[in-house]
Amino acid sequence: MKTGTKTDLNSTGKRVSHIDKAIEYKGNWIVTESGEFESASSSTKGDSFNMKFNGTQIGIYGISNPVGGYANVVLTNSKGKVIVSAIVDAYSKYEVKSLLFLTPVLKKGSYTLTVTVRGHHGSWSDKRKNNYGSTDNYVSLNSVIINE
Repeated sequence: MKTGTKTDLNSTGKRVSHIDKAIEYKGNWIVTESGEFESASSSTKGDSFNMKFNGTQIGIYGISNPVGGYANVVLTNSKGKVIVSAIVDAYSKYEVKSLLFLTPVLKKGSYTLTVTVRGHHGSWSDKRKNNYGSTDNYVSLNSVIINE
């Protein structure tokens, strides 16, 4: 039933924290290791992280907030073929930890997930020239969930 109410993904998958060694960061990621919004975050265009995994599905939990920007998400198989490609928007008027991306259920196999900071963010204005939307380009990772 669709209620418009936020709910967490009920998954029996393995959750991997943003500080786990299985996640490889490239660039200037800032790591926060405590509190409700712990994460690794970057606003630098081209910064990325990737994770290799075996399974059928992967999801990204991140922090959306007023400084959130866009990220490219690419999933490749063991031969390097792109299986899924998407743009994720990490903007929210209020700070919230949520599922930012979830792949479809895939054939069990070996995959690599890569997330790259685009260096852009959404913003808009009204006729009075009041600005709305994000004020920066941050992409933040809290954890990854893998269904095997």
